[in-house]
Amino acid sequence: MLWGGQIGLASVDQIVYDSGNRRNPFVPLIGAHIKKSEIVPIDEVMKIEGIVFDPHGGSIVLIEGQEYRLGDAYQDSVITDIQKDKVVFSQNNKKYAVSLQDEDLGAYITDSV
Repeated sequence: MLWGGQIGLASVDQIVYDSGNRRNPFVPLIGAHIKKSEIVPIDEVMKIEGIVFDPHGGSIVLIEGQEYRLGDAYQDSVITDIQKDKVVFSQNNKKYAVSLQDEDLGAYITDSV
């Protein structure tokens, strides 16, 4: 407020909102932050359907109907190597080799590389 060239500030009281155990309306319902414990590791959900091996570097791996090449991202990991019978992923500074078995059994994780 302005009185004769002077500025006066109105007093503001601190207002505290009691939510009564209701959710905060300013927190989005969709897209909330995911906790690390809710992230599923690649070996628990992956299904390698096939590998097309090219010794000259053009190899392709088929995971759940999608084609991936060396350096592609899959979930929160990166494909670091594609071999005739396995694919190596890097996730959280660890490398995992997922081997392709016969078609009835699908892929299985061998170990950290």
